[in-house]
Amino acid sequence: MRTKIIRGLALIGAGFAVLFGLRLGWGYLSHPDGAARRVEQASDLSGFELEKRNYASAKIARKVEGGGAAAMDQKYERVADVRAHTRDFEREEAALRAAAAAQQGVIQLEQKDGVAGGRVLHLAIGVDPARFDALVEQVRAVGATAYLHVEKQDRTNEFKQLEARRTSLEAARDALIGLKGRSGTIEELVALEDRILDVHQQLQQLGVSLGEFDEVNELCTVKVTLAEQGAPVTYAGQVIPLWRRAEVAFRWALPVYLRLLGTVLCGALVVLVLLVLGERVGALQKIVARVEPPRPPAG
Repeated sequence: MRTKIIRGLALIGAGFAVLFGLRLGWGYLSHPDGAARRVEQASDLSGFELEKRNYASAKIARKVEGGGAAAMDQKYERVADVRAHTRDFEREEAALRAAAAAQQGVIQLEQKDGVAGGRVLHLAIGVDPARFDALVEQVRAVGATAYLHVEKQDRTNEFKQLEARRTSLEAARDALIGLKGRSGTIEELVALEDRILDVHQQLQQLGVSLGEFDEVNELCTVKVTLAEQGAPVTYAGQVIPLWRRAEVAFRWALPVYLRLLGTVLCGALVVLVLLVLGERVGALQKIVARVEPPRPPAG
C-alpha cells in the first residue's frame, strides 16, 4: 500500500514537472534573451477645423401636385477629411500640391508644424464640385491613408433664412430713409442716421454671407492632414534571469495542473460510482430472480 502511494505521488510530481518544463521552454522560445525589439514611431493624425465654409448648388427634381416635377435649387456643403502618414514627407507634400493644381483647386488654409522626423501638414483645398471626387482619389493615393470621412449636408434652409433676413433689412432701411424727410429734433435725426448706418452694416455682413452661396464661388472642401512618420526605433533585448522565468512558469503551471488533476479525479470518481451502481443493480436482479416463483405454463 505504501509503495502504491509513493508511486502515485511520484507520477503526479512527474506530470507537474513535464508541464512546468514545457512552459519554461515556451518562455525561452517566445521571449529569447537579447532579442531586439522594433518599435514604430507614432504619427500625429489629428484633424483640424476650417472656419471658411464652401457651398455648392444642384438642381433637384421635386414632385408637385398633378404628377409633374419641378426643379428645386439645393444649396449644400460637401467636405472630405483625408489623413495619411508617410516617411517621405517632401515627396508626398509635392504630390499633394500637384494633385490640387491638377484639379484646379484653391489652397484656402495651410499649416505646417514640427521639425524633420515629426512634421505635420494641414491643407484645406477648395475645389469645383465636379472635380471633388477626382481630387479625393488623388489625395488618397498620397502616403498611407489612415482616415477618410466624406460628409454632405444640405444648407438650403440656411440660404433661405439669409435671403429672408436681407429682404427684411432692406425694407427696414427703406422705411428709415423715408423718415429722413420729416422734421424732428437734432437728437432724433442723429439717432435716425445711426439706425440707418447700423442697418447698412448688417446688410454688408449679410452680403458677405450670401456671397459664399453665390454660384460664382461654388466650391467643395477637401481637408488633408499629412503626418511624417519617423524611422522605427530598435531596442536591444534584455536578458531575463532563470529564476524569473522559473517563477512565471511555476505560477502558470500550478493552477493549470491542479485543474487538470481535479478533472481527472472527478472523472474517475464518476466512473467508480457507475461501476458500483452497476454491481448493485446486478446483485439486486439476481435476488429478485431467486425470490420470484416460477410462472405456470400457459394452456
